[in-house]
Amino acid sequence: MKKNETKLLASRAVNKIGNVMYDYGNSTWIAGLGSIGQKYMGYYQLAENVISLFLNPIGGAVADRFKRRQILLVTDFIGGLMCAVLAFIGNDNIMLYGLIAVNAALAIMSAFSGTSFRSYVVTVVAEDRLVAFNSRLEVISQIVSISSPLFAFLFVDRFGLKPTLILDSVTFFLSFLLLFLLGFPAWLTNFQLCRLNPYRLFR
Repeated sequence: MKKNETKLLASRAVNKIGNVMYDYGNSTWIAGLGSIGQKYMGYYQLAENVISLFLNPIGGAVADRFKRRQILLVTDFIGGLMCAVLAFIGNDNIMLYGLIAVNAALAIMSAFSGTSFRSYVVTVVAEDRLVAFNSRLEVISQIVSISSPLFAFLFVDRFGLKPTLILDSVTFFLSFLLLFLLGFPAWLTNFQLCRLNPYRLFR
């Protein structure tokens, strides 16, 4: 398997793991707040569902106006940054509103990053390898979907919300790094590192 394909698959896998961990950790913590938690859990889920309902159908059209790799890099970086900030909030009230706001922001970014990833794949993976790549991607997605909830349960039960948010942040940044490194050696053959224009790395 080509190195770029491996990086794409790994990026998608860790991103999906982070999403599952984030959602499970947040839901568990909010539900633990009692009656007020049940009320805000409704807001938490409603915001995500409404955003997905309106943005998912147009996410692809909007994403086509920008470079797909840039969208993936920006959404991963912002997601990692937001989770890291949440992990250092000490006030429960602020944390509650922060979780809802960040979840809504992640839903917005997901509407664009999901379609961007599918479109970006065809620019990285050779046409004769697309079928095999998509098969591997589907297998990995199924494995992650099955195993991640169990891992999330064990991790959240053992360590709590804040370490879970830190782990979420790490998964976003790791996904960012894997995408960032796609084709990196080829760039180094064309540009001297000391003179490399940083903007070119995001193109």
